[in-house]
Amino acid sequence: MRKLLFLFFILIAGNNCLAQSPTLQQKLYYTCKVWGFVKYYHSNVSSCHVNWDSVLISTLPKIEDAATDSAFNDALDTMLVAAGPMTISSTYFPDTLAPDLKRNRNWNWIDSSSFRSDVQIQLDTIRNNFRPHSECWVENNNGTTSSASWLIFPYDDPGLNVNTYTSYPDESHRLLLLFKYWNIVNYFDPYTYVFDKPMDTILSNNVMLIDTVSSDYRFYLTIRKIASGFDDAHVEVETTSTYYPFTGSYAPELMLRYIQGKYVVVKSGITAVPVGDAIISVNGLTTSQWEDSLRNYVSAGNNSVFHREMCKCLLGGTLSSVVNIVCADTTGVTNSIPLPRTTPIGLPVFPKYFYPADSLTGITWTTMGCGLGYINLWNISIAGTDSAYSNLQNAPAIIVDIRNYPANLSAWELGNLMYAAPQMFSKLTIPDTSYPGTFSWAYDSLGIIGNATPYTGTIILLFRVC
Repeated sequence: MRKLLFLFFILIAGNNCLAQSPTLQQKLYYTCKVWGFVKYYHSNVSSCHVNWDSVLISTLPKIEDAATDSAFNDALDTMLVAAGPMTISSTYFPDTLAPDLKRNRNWNWIDSSSFRSDVQIQLDTIRNNFRPHSECWVENNNGTTSSASWLIFPYDDPGLNVNTYTSYPDESHRLLLLFKYWNIVNYFDPYTYVFDKPMDTILSNNVMLIDTVSSDYRFYLTIRKIASGFDDAHVEVETTSTYYPFTGSYAPELMLRYIQGKYVVVKSGITAVPVGDAIISVNGLTTSQWEDSLRNYVSAGNNSVFHREMCKCLLGGTLSSVVNIVCADTTGVTNSIPLPRTTPIGLPVFPKYFYPADSLTGITWTTMGCGLGYINLWNISIAGTDSAYSNLQNAPAIIVDIRNYPANLSAWELGNLMYAAPQMFSKLTIPDTSYPGTFSWAYDSLGIIGNATPYTGTIILLFRVC
């Protein structure tokens, strides 16, 4: 009798386990992965013969309503059928890529027990028959699949417009935006393997926040939080919003720089807050407290970039609102003052590149004492680089001011003129737009073969830390 009862309990427990329903978080997580995979790997979808966005929008209600594993897989099957037939390849495709060039091509999730066997067969068919080809969803900035400086996603705009409630996207379109954004980074960012959190964790932790967020402002903050999790200022999603970055896009006419652990005023249109004063607190919170509260919303790969962004947003708010600051002068004397936010952040009063009391600001190139040369790459054009170098090539040393990098491409032209022969200076990881999730090496060099006038003196680089 004991054995029969024991067996009975095992059967009951087993049946309950089989009857367990997937959570909404699990369903949305796997739907995102399936949708992105099919988007880039399916022969019919990757060539834009299917309106894949519309397929997702029509499928998401079925995904959310699915109460069982079977119903969830039925919804996925419906989405996969909408993709159309996968082209079956008749040729063998050898996998010869080095492991470090295919880190983002992770297909292990296809074997998840969350997928029914017929769904897995469809996913495997796509995986096994994919062959590199020109994709409609992504291209390099020159319109080809060759090495380039950035990628273009012609049919994807992960930007937001949450200025008004009338433009606030519904649940399905919020998820569409997240799925687009996450898959772009997942397949084409070469540095996901060094993020503080794995890509799958970022998706799993945030998909429900996007699904349930109830206001445009909270939606904006959630997107900012997701972007910050990527630990890279280059993948911060663009937004159209009055929330800069969290409360508004205006500030008092003060420009800050992070110097030796302090947010220091380097440009001021306010007599009571002169250049050199350090911000101690803003609206009752110290700058350290503001850093702690905003860090999860600033996308930055290192502390230098984080502090640079904090310089822009620390005093930010809505137009005409008042910010109460406490600042300290160079002797340590503090002053408390309320200031109206009157100046749009990003206008010339807050230039991206600014060096206070710099007598070199307006100079293109010049000769200093002892014949020392100076070139300001901010002011010099590519065409003007040749003239500057011809006048300075016999100088014993040349100061090359690149504090405004990447203002223009004159640095590359100058390098070509200075080197006696091509010299490799960087090894770049380039996304392969014909094979999403994989990369190739590109080697950047400066100098030209047979340069008759290479520079033989000393080169001094003047650059900014932040």
